[in-house]
Amino acid sequence: MGPPNLILGPINIARRPFQRKANILPVEDVTSLCQTIHRVLRSQEESSFQEFRKERLLLEMARDHAAEAYAIREAQEKAKSLSAAAVGASVGAGIGVVLAVVMGAASALRKP
Repeated sequence: MGPPNLILGPINIARRPFQRKANILPVEDVTSLCQTIHRVLRSQEESSFQEFRKERLLLEMARDHAAEAYAIREAQEKAKSLSAAAVGASVGAGIGVVLAVVMGAASALRKP
């Protein structure tokens, strides 16, 4: 170190962080990375679409199956309620006929 460096040394140390640094942008590396990513995406695009279609088809089939099961359950419940209504109506009609016969007999017995 010569005499000028001894005198200017502390000033250079204080000035060094504020000096403009050369910016190096790895443009070539970024473009090659982008090209690689796009190539991989294009190669896997068809298989991704096929997998998506399979999942969509399975989802629709499950939804249709659930709707069919619900419709069958509803039909069975309606059939049970209709048969219960039919049994109730026939019991009511039978009781009505029995009451009519009893009332007719009671009426006939009261007449002289």
